[in-house]
Amino acid sequence: MTTRSSRSAEPLLAWPGVASLRFSLPLAYLFSKIFFSIYGGASLLARLRGAREAFHFDWELRLPFVPSVAIVYLSVPLLLLLAPFILRTWRSFTPFFLTLTAETLVGGLFFLLLPMVQSYPQREAYGLGGAVFRFADRLNLDYNEFPSLHIAFAVTAAIVYGRRCGWLGKTLFGLWAVTVAFSTLLMHEHHLLDLAAGALLGLLAVVTVQRWASSERTLEALRIEGVHLKELAHLLRRHPRKLPAAVAAFFRGLPGRWRKAETMTSSDVSGAADRRGNAGVVDYND
Repeated sequence: MTTRSSRSAEPLLAWPGVASLRFSLPLAYLFSKIFFSIYGGASLLARLRGAREAFHFDWELRLPFVPSVAIVYLSVPLLLLLAPFILRTWRSFTPFFLTLTAETLVGGLFFLLLPMVQSYPQREAYGLGGAVFRFADRLNLDYNEFPSLHIAFAVTAAIVYGRRCGWLGKTLFGLWAVTVAFSTLLMHEHHLLDLAAGALLGLLAVVTVQRWASSERTLEALRIEGVHLKELAHLLRRHPRKLPAAVAAFFRGLPGRWRKAETMTSSDVSGAADRRGNAGVVDYND
């Protein structure tokens, strides 16, 4: 078991190992497909349906437009790309993946129900700062305003990454999330209520999804499902015609396996981990 002192002594950023990357990179790719499908799909549907004016205060429309802060704004996707090198085991990466996915699904639901357009005046940007701004603005698409997933992801990353640091690292990550929020306002990408809703979504997702997915019972259940999926893939490679029956059997046994995992005690989980280690099962640098 990793103690608090040994964990805090680990570097924040390091090479995770090939075995870990074989797990985390496909999962990161899966998240990107989920995100762009939901984010882009919601924006397209809003374009077809029409959108209402975003919630805002009058004073927000008088905020200065500072396109150069797009550099800070773009630090969020950069930090998310570094997740496999910060959360270097499947036990730390999987809860993060599930948390961001849950936030994307909730955000997509709001985007479909409440498509909105910004109320800021038209923006014009020139020079190097303008080029960076136009790149960031192109990634944002339109209509997906409330809540701000950009802030939800920033809050989630700040909390999850900050837990791997001491007090100074936690403070710096917190200040970074606040700076990202200010950059969003100064870029005229979101209004204040969008940011507040995004921050609340990030906090709630960490408290619920991240906590649930980080528990030993959930992680053990996910590991078991991973073993079943691997066996299913081997079976289908040898007998592709058995696809319908094999998939049906997998999902038919899913509720029972999760009910069993939910009733596991701490000693059951520890015993399963010991048996897994004795059997020589690779656990992605667990």
